[in-house]
Amino acid sequence: MGFNSLKHGEVFSVTNQLGDIDPQIMGSGLYLKDTRSLKSYHMTMNGVSPIFLTKSEEKGICHVFKLSNGGMQAGDSHYEKMDLEINRSQIIFDQVFYDHIEIINGSQKEISFRLNFALEPSFDDLFEVRGAKRDKRGKIFPVEIGENILKFRYQGLDNITRSLYIQVSEGGNIEPTVIYYDVTLKPGDRKVFDIAFKPVIDNNKRPLLTYENAKLRAQIEVEKWFNDITKISISNPSINKTLHQAALDMYMLSTDMGHGHFPVAGIPWFCVPFGRDSIIAAIQALVLNPSLAHSSE
Repeated sequence: MGFNSLKHGEVFSVTNQLGDIDPQIMGSGLYLKDTRSLKSYHMTMNGVSPIFLTKSEEKGICHVFKLSNGGMQAGDSHYEKMDLEINRSQIIFDQVFYDHIEIINGSQKEISFRLNFALEPSFDDLFEVRGAKRDKRGKIFPVEIGENILKFRYQGLDNITRSLYIQVSEGGNIEPTVIYYDVTLKPGDRKVFDIAFKPVIDNNKRPLLTYENAKLRAQIEVEKWFNDITKISISNPSINKTLHQAALDMYMLSTDMGHGHFPVAGIPWFCVPFGRDSIIAAIQALVLNPSLAHSSE
């Protein structure tokens, strides 16, 4: 199963084709800078993983996974595969990872199930993610559970406190490593569930946007990027598509380190300015956006 990456600012994610964070995939997780704050995140319905149908991107900033249910048992009731339409959309904006799940009952019967999200925080540095072993670790604080919110905290050996806030839409039940909804859908019913993840350093936490507002602001930002860069178009549609994707990739891999946007090397291992490689990429992109090179000064 392949992986999908998203990035905005200094937060980035690596998920599988279902939108889950799968620890079996090397590098999978949710990261802020060089620290992975979430190593596992798995959605099931009555204990069964959904079925992958298709995956698309909206303007290159939002991953949309078209899924359906596997065969599910609920007491004496058995629900066949493909009874439910599941639209799972994910986006990162302003240092927050948003998971937006829409479930529609396309069958002719009422369906009841438990929508479950199992999660595991980690606070691993990139060298640990790649397999390095550490002799010492910092302090893990007790999990904090509030109204529609879950908070994990870790103080590293560098005395810096790193936290992961998880905000859950109404109706969610929260346990230390599980978020779940008990759902009943009549034929044709539709329900939406939102979970937002915000990794922070030293409690630098700002209020979260809704998924809809975050998506709108992300679209405005990427449209501004394309309005500001050089427009390149030729008569070959395939090359135009490649050029558009390259410009979109440069947008995603550019990070403002305090001096304007500058290209980082790649997700997940080198999502930082990478000296010569970043400078060469900025020089090669002069015709596209000269400000990338200016930020490398």
